[in-house]
Amino acid sequence: IAPVNGGVVDGIQGALTIVGNGNDVLNIDDTGSVMDKTGTLTSSTLTGLGMGAGGITFSGISVLNIGLGSGSDTLTIVNTPSVPANINGNNGNDTFNVQGTTGVTNLDGGAGNVSFGEVIDFDHGSHSTSGSAGREYARRGSFTAFPRGS
Repeated sequence: IAPVNGGVVDGIQGALTIVGNGNDVLNIDDTGSVMDKTGTLTSSTLTGLGMGAGGITFSGISVLNIGLGSGSDTLTIVNTPSVPANINGNNGNDTFNVQGTTGVTNLDGGAGNVSFGEVIDFDHGSHSTSGSAGREYARRGSFTAFPRGS
């Protein structure tokens, strides 16, 4: 079944656990949201974004895709899973605070302005950004962090 855009994660009010078989793609779709939201991504959880306290816990996935809504969202990336993580800010003036990455991490600000407000550490990789390094604002900005050896 192909994913459908236009979802809103606010309806997830209890803890949601997803266990894949290692070949599963996890699509988390909040693209239907128009509210400004704040969330946190770790190597195995996504919390905030209007969800209940438990958020989403995941394991056994091959790719993580997160689509944020059209509000001005802030996503703190404490760490990412060891698999590719693709995060699309879509519209809105979004802020990505990157504290660490493990796998290849692709951030796309979408049609709004994006701020890479905090880029602290890349435990397992180097990174490249569009525009200047450090604190930056870029139209349709993107950021890619690659694990060492890539």
